[in-house]
Amino acid sequence: MSWRPASRPTRRAVRHLGVLTAAVLLLPACSSGSASPTGSPTDSVAGSTPGTRGSATATVDATGTTVAAAPSPTLTAPPTPDDPGTRAVLTALDSLNSHGPYRITLLTDGATSYLDVVPPGSVHYHAGSGDTVGDEIAVDGAAWSRGPDGRWHTTDDVTHHGPQFTVADVSAVVEAAPGQDAGGAYRSYRVTGRDGAGAYQAVVTLRTTDGRLRDARLTGPDRPTTTYTITWGTPLKITPPLPSP
Repeated sequence: MSWRPASRPTRRAVRHLGVLTAAVLLLPACSSGSASPTGSPTDSVAGSTPGTRGSATATVDATGTTVAAAPSPTLTAPPTPDDPGTRAVLTALDSLNSHGPYRITLLTDGATSYLDVVPPGSVHYHAGSGDTVGDEIAVDGAAWSRGPDGRWHTTDDVTHHGPQFTVADVSAVVEAAPGQDAGGAYRSYRVTGRDGAGAYQAVVTLRTTDGRLRDARLTGPDRPTTTYTITWGTPLKITPPLPSP
């Protein structure tokens, strides 16, 4: 449920989000309605598991008696969100993969860190205090990290990400009361769901004018509470680090 960069082959071609991974999102399928199943009505088998379709092929035993074979069900496609709140939230998070640059300010357990992103593939995470002190940089499919010793080391990928949900993660999205601040009007959505880390709850706030993410607050029984605040239009340039001496 966090931003994930695109897969390594993709990032070498055009390369973050990605979150933040993903890309990995099913957002291209996030249009109104759900896909119609293929096949004719006779493909359905009574007693099949809900959410599956299948067919049965008759066989003949040694006595010449026709025996109906058990159905061979196939899973249906994942559901697509038909409510506007779910589509709005997923679309805003997916836009982190293609729009920018922007800075994410992360507040977790009182510690502040930053994630600078220049889509489609450059990321710089930096933290100056707490257990996560250090830097991570990813540029065009290559990644580096630097810990308290001050030395840069190559790594597989960055480990810190911004907020991200997939359609399969989300159980429900409920729109809360709209609001307004110095940046203009915004709309808030309460999201519940479950991902690989367990159950979660989130409050996601989108700018009314363009539907972009303003901030997201994510919590759950098996994770620390983290607030992600997005600053759009920040001039950023991310380059590979100089080799450590």
